[in-house]
Amino acid sequence: MLRRIDVLDRTVRTTEEPFHKQAKGQYVAQFARGPHFDRQRPGRKPHASEDSPVYDPLRAIGFDAAVIARILARFPIEQIQLWADVTLAAVEGKGPTFFRRSPQAFFMDNIQHAAKAGRTPPDWFWALRKEEERLRAEKGGASSKAIDKARSMPSRTPPP
Repeated sequence: MLRRIDVLDRTVRTTEEPFHKQAKGQYVAQFARGPHFDRQRPGRKPHASEDSPVYDPLRAIGFDAAVIARILARFPIEQIQLWADVTLAAVEGKGPTFFRRSPQAFFMDNIQHAAKAGRTPPDWFWALRKEEERLRAEKGGASSKAIDKARSMPSRTPPP
């Protein structure tokens, strides 16, 4: 049934069925993704790259609209956001001498390796994020303390 509606790949044929018993109480299933998942969904138009939340960070890195559209089509949005943050943090914190070639080359190299082999951001980036979160928490804590203090004060009602 799944092969008939192209959920499973029809071209992959094995001598065994997709499900087979490996041991008592253990079964293994092996599937190959079918062409159903490669089709464009009807009625849904791809969004313009300018509407993407990562458009502005990618422009700040130095990409033009055509390259941004290709990046958006090729990589998951979470990875794009993460590596855009890393690249912009490097531009702001380390300056242009940090890059061997350019911020664009740094971004592309890192996102490509992240997609293939799971490259993760450098330790200095995580330390920077942690420091930003600490500062945000302190700032938020100070404002919430002021609100708590204001709430604990007796209310004064003006005389009639």
